[in-house]
Amino acid sequence: MITLNSPTLLFWFSFIYLMIGVLIFAFGNRLPARGVWLLWVGVLLALLGVGLESGLFLREEFHSKVWSSGWILPKTDANALTVGVFQDLFGLVLFLIAALVAAGLLLNTSVFKHAHSERSLGALAISMAGMGVVSLALTPWLLFVGLALTVVGGGLSFAAFWENDAEAKVTARFFWENSFGLLLTFFGACVLVTGQLNLFLNETSVWKEESSFTGALGLALVFAGFFLQAHLFPVLGWVVAESKQSPTQRILLNQLFPSWALFVLLIRLEHQFRALGLFPGLGWLAACAALLAFLSGLFQRNWRIALGLWTVGGLSLALTILAFTGRTPAFAFLLGMSLSALAQGNLGSALEEKPTTSNAVARTRAFWLKGLSFTAAASGTGFIGFLTLSGSLPWVAKAIDSPVQVTFFLFLLFFFGLLGWCIAWRISKLTSASNSSWMVILSSVLWLILSLAVLWTGTCTGGAVFGSIDRVLPSLLEGVFGAPGMDFKDSPESWSASSFYWGVLLISLLTAYWTSGRKEDKWTRIAQVFPRVSSFVAQGFQMDLFYKKFVQTLAWVGRSASRVIDGRIWSEWVPAGITYFLERVSSLFRGVDAAISDGIGTSVRKVIEVPGKALQLVQTGDLRLYLFFVISSGFALLAHYIKL
Repeated sequence: MITLNSPTLLFWFSFIYLMIGVLIFAFGNRLPARGVWLLWVGVLLALLGVGLESGLFLREEFHSKVWSSGWILPKTDANALTVGVFQDLFGLVLFLIAALVAAGLLLNTSVFKHAHSERSLGALAISMAGMGVVSLALTPWLLFVGLALTVVGGGLSFAAFWENDAEAKVTARFFWENSFGLLLTFFGACVLVTGQLNLFLNETSVWKEESSFTGALGLALVFAGFFLQAHLFPVLGWVVAESKQSPTQRILLNQLFPSWALFVLLIRLEHQFRALGLFPGLGWLAACAALLAFLSGLFQRNWRIALGLWTVGGLSLALTILAFTGRTPAFAFLLGMSLSALAQGNLGSALEEKPTTSNAVARTRAFWLKGLSFTAAASGTGFIGFLTLSGSLPWVAKAIDSPVQVTFFLFLLFFFGLLGWCIAWRISKLTSASNSSWMVILSSVLWLILSLAVLWTGTCTGGAVFGSIDRVLPSLLEGVFGAPGMDFKDSPESWSASSFYWGVLLISLLTAYWTSGRKEDKWTRIAQVFPRVSSFVAQGFQMDLFYKKFVQTLAWVGRSASRVIDGRIWSEWVPAGITYFLERVSSLFRGVDAAISDGIGTSVRKVIEVPGKALQLVQTGDLRLYLFFVISSGFALLAHYIKL
């Protein structure tokens, strides 16, 4: 590992991406070709940077690089908050795949053939800058900056349609939900800081046992933030709202990039989750969320929303695999599913356009688009030769010793494959001719090539053959994570896992054909027979409505509290209480004063009354009393003179 005095080359390239995005967003309508060439320059810079930093172009050995700086307090202080750059092979691969995915979107020029397309291009550049920062973050604080950029880019991608009130509402809801997830994750990191826990993402040391409560609470908040950020079920939010935005752009900028950004943090802290006992426990929560999302997607009439829910469920499933199996299969599944979703969205939007002509060329083009759609479905569901298989099969194989666990996993895998193939069948029914550009096919082919297992695991089948006898290249995933190979031994357990896996996928394919592949869509028929139940499931089991009611309840509680505190307590109850208290105190003092005054008057009267009555008796006495005083006085004088 090399310590640097300044950020790496890729960090500055991310800054250039940000400047390109701001420039295109502000002045794109004045630039030639609305600034598309600037984005291609950014993609070439990213490829050049990865080649130089990895040592591939210079034929040098790769070394991880670290640069840090104090953000709050000097970095040598024990309580300092530090930001910095950590450039490892995982970060380089993530930066590279983000650049290649963006290049595939740029190839499909039909995505940007609309008014204010410069806003969409600027949003793509800003999101790419965010992914660059995320892939190089040393601490969560810099990662949150990159995550915020991906959220801003995703929100700005709606800007081309802000003139529509419905789009404006979707945009506002997107910003609100993502901001809340970001703040929750940030709060979780702050909780970790209060426990003085190590937040450097380049280290794998396990936190001390005395900090287990703080660590578990902070990581649980980070996990909850990911649920909101990725819009995992039941917080579906804007995902189930219709939009004029291209489904490819929507999936990439509004779903994948923000989710990838937080998934990086979960991968970096995976050993901490496992050490504190949060994994695999939280994996069950993600698995249940994925199952509900797949069920909701089956009853969607709009294939775009169904694809969005399939992506949401796939993100939940990737999180489940991370909790139960580890980083390598989870990252493999995440990439394979994401690339398949992008290709499906790209091909579906092309077939959705009404053809101007129906000649042989248009029919041939539609045939290719439909064929690639089924290939994308095979890639996403994890058939032979694709990367998704390298994540799904190890997940099933690890649970083979637990009948309950493996049954639930296979049940979940069945609905994942069923929805994926149903979407492909629905897309194939859109049109029989297409006049879309061949660049649509080229961009989809690029993503499908990137989803091939041979590029990542080095095996032609992706792990379907035991012993890796089909290996032709070194495994890139093993080099990225430094983990042992994902190959399976030729054992009865491996054969059982493989048999279950392929059997479930085959059943899901046949079920998808029976329900969606034939002339009549069975899911639509079921929705007509059971309208309330299907509407309940399609709307996410009313969980999104429950979420709205919960937010409304909180708002009502806040308004009621404000009304009670301001209108009742401070305006009425507190003044009335103070007035009552003062009146009671005044009344008490008046009573005491009256009692004291009466007591003093009575005492004075009694003191004065005795001598007064004596004098009165003297004054009003009779002759006998006067004789008594005369005789007494005589005796007193006589006694006095006798003494003398």
